[in-house]
Amino acid sequence: KMQIIKVEGATGFLDTNFMGKAKAAVDAANGDADFVYLHVEATDEAGHMGSAEEKIRAIENLDKAVGYILEHFEGVVLLMPDHPTPIVKKTHTHDPVPFAVMGPGFEADDCQCYTEKECREKGAFGTIKATSLLKMVFEN
Repeated sequence: KMQIIKVEGATGFLDTNFMGKAKAAVDAANGDADFVYLHVEATDEAGHMGSAEEKIRAIENLDKAVGYILEHFEGVVLLMPDHPTPIVKKTHTHDPVPFAVMGPGFEADDCQCYTEKECREKGAFGTIKATSLLKMVFEN
């Protein structure tokens, strides 16, 4: 059964409580949850706005939240967007998305930064179907 966790200040926008969401995810993951799905909409919204400044700010805030998760949770973490929203197009595209898998059972690859190009060219998994990705993560 999926449980929705209420996080104070979670707005679904650029002003969302990134760290509150990260802490709630870690608490759930370190508690009774078998699986935690954390959705952050801010980067998508910045893309729809066409604002490079807001997208950078959202990514920087998300990066801090991911750092907190990695410091406080020892399980497997899958980091990925649900779809691209390029600021130049201001809408969703069907391009492949970058992803990173970290944790027990996964080796580091040659990626030095988290970008579409870097993950596609240097990532250990290249381009993979979502169903195959989830199967790999859950079976590991």
